[in-house]
Amino acid sequence: ILAMNPPGPTSARNVLKGTITRITPVAGRAIALVDVGWAASCPLMAEVTYSAVDEGLNVGVEVWCLVKATAFEWV
Repeated sequence: ILAMNPPGPTSARNVLKGTITRITPVAGRAIALVDVGWAASCPLMAEVTYSAVDEGLNVGVEVWCLVKATAFEWV
C-alpha cells in the first residue's frame, strides 16, 4: 500500500518512507518503483491502479509504503 500522507495507527509494522522514481503502465495497472534508501538497484515495487496515479501517485512524490512481511518478494 502506498500512502501520500504519513499513516496513523495501523497493523502494518513495516512502514518505509520513500520517493516514487518510476511509474510504468502494465496490463491495466501501473507499477510504481519507490526509492526507500536501500541500494539504487533495490527499489520497492508496488502495483497500483491508474486511478491511484490519477489521484497523485506520480514520479517525485514522497510516499509511505505500508508492507506486510508476507508481501515481500525478492527479485
